[in-house]
Amino acid sequence: NGTVTYTDLSAGAQSVALGGVAANCVASPTSPQVVTVVAGETATAAFTVTCEALPADMTLVAADRVGNIYIVDEGTGIEMLSFTPLTDDGAGGTEMLGVISSMARVPSTDAWWFGLGGNSVCGVLDGCVYRLDMDSGSPTMGEAVFVGETGTYAVSGLAVDPETGKIYTFESDGSGPLFELDPVTADTTTIIAHVSEGASGKGTTFSEGLLYVAGDLMLTEIDIAGGTSALVADFTFVGFTFAEASQTIGSMATRPTDGVVFGIVKDGGGRGNTSTTYLVTIDVATAVVTIVGANTNLLDGLAYIPTAWLN
Repeated sequence: NGTVTYTDLSAGAQSVALGGVAANCVASPTSPQVVTVVAGETATAAFTVTCEALPADMTLVAADRVGNIYIVDEGTGIEMLSFTPLTDDGAGGTEMLGVISSMARVPSTDAWWFGLGGNSVCGVLDGCVYRLDMDSGSPTMGEAVFVGETGTYAVSGLAVDPETGKIYTFESDGSGPLFELDPVTADTTTIIAHVSEGASGKGTTFSEGLLYVAGDLMLTEIDIAGGTSALVADFTFVGFTFAEASQTIGSMATRPTDGVVFGIVKDGGGRGNTSTTYLVTIDVATAVVTIVGANTNLLDGLAYIPTAWLN
């Protein structure tokens, strides 16, 4: 929003160009404009600049089995410790959250959500959600606060629809309902009563308007608006040498810039006997799983988080 005036121009046709327009902006009319200058008078050329908001710089993160948060290298799968979210222990101190099964950025609440279940501060609760309010800009500025119980065994997958902002999850053990989570209370509402997604794993993410869930060794595609689900295919693993008899995909996350879907594969499944976890890419059209690299720690809860939250 501004003007600039040039003096001592020759009368006649002059070209006026607008340079330095940002890549996410468009100027109209097309530059340059030709303006006729009359001696002793002022001629005007006006440009309208329209911009789209730049996406926030995002970083891939995951959690270990006690609740530490790591930045995950998308090219190698190697993780680097970032911070440890803490919560009020009810006795004047703080404690770690424990096993974080899933994580998500929830834009409508400007918060970082953690889905928990067994071996966590949920204790005897079936499953619960904690959050870090990120209006301060840094996770180390505050403690994780309790949102509510979900009524499911554990919050094994958290997926936020990028179009509507609604939050979805599944029950961690057994195939069954798709739930929508209330952003204030974490109360669940059944959206689809039965989804044949398999009993274990439950990595969950949105891709091109559809919700995908990894249950057991199968990938299921869900059209929420249509209320339908369909098997994409059984997973095909490329580049792995597994040590255990069973595998599951415990979490998935879609890279905002290009739609690549990443996942965490648990060698040994999700029942406490996992020997190794791997960062992978997943082709949601074919269910082909390609190894990126082994993690140093046992990871889960993969998510993309604004990089500014980690500074």
